[in-house]
Amino acid sequence: MISQGLPASRNSSNILLSAAAHRPDFYSPFRQLAPTLVRALTTIYSDSSRLKTNIGLLNAVCFRGLFYGSQWAQLNLRWIDSLEDWTTYFSSFSRIPHGANKERYFISVNPYGTPNSRRSTQWVADNFRLMEDLEAEDEDWTSFLSTFEESQNYQDLFLYLKRFKGIGQLTALLLIGDLVAAGVIPEPGIQDWCQLISSVSKGAVAGLKKLSLLPPGPLSTSDGNKRVYETFSGLHSAITGQWDAAKQTQVGYNIIMLEHALCKYSRMVKY
Repeated sequence: MISQGLPASRNSSNILLSAAAHRPDFYSPFRQLAPTLVRALTTIYSDSSRLKTNIGLLNAVCFRGLFYGSQWAQLNLRWIDSLEDWTTYFSSFSRIPHGANKERYFISVNPYGTPNSRRSTQWVADNFRLMEDLEAEDEDWTSFLSTFEESQNYQDLFLYLKRFKGIGQLTALLLIGDLVAAGVIPEPGIQDWCQLISSVSKGAVAGLKKLSLLPPGPLSTSDGNKRVYETFSGLHSAITGQWDAAKQTQVGYNIIMLEHALCKYSRMVKY
């Protein structure tokens, strides 16, 4: 997919490759080939210093928690300067296909595999108001980041992001990956990353199970984190042992991508 591109891959005789190329946002193991994320990287994620501001995090939260997977995000995603800017833009936006529902044009109810019909553009305003409340309590994003830069406690970051509408366990994990890719925060160590993967216990854990690297069924609370760490780090070591630095750079490989690829694999096994 990386070397020949999405159009050629759609016609591939390899059904896995063809399926991923037809729905790259949903199936591609390569984050850089997901159209919605590609647009985000050239718009809202293009300036790491801007993402370190309160309005920057709000843009990231609304993208990952609300807009991701929608037609609007793929075609028209833009930076939101303020709540007033968003309200004016949304109310006046008219470039919607004939017969389409405006709310559903902006918001996908099923971007990550589990439908959520409660997702709403109203949550944009809710998140802006939450940031105002956090700012009044010195718990806004810029205040949090100043603490995080010292502690680099990714569990605290995970919990902080979950305070916003549209951000659950999986989307908090994905948003951390986005912030790493955008250069806002450093890449977590593999142990920290595995702890979050274990806490979420979604696509990456399902992928490890479908590879028969973890047993089926729920992981025990006593050793779940340890088993995920041992299995994930072992797979990471095997991949980096096979791929030289040039290959890893070519495919954008790191532990963030591995989590992403495992999640996509868990969706693809039906093929």
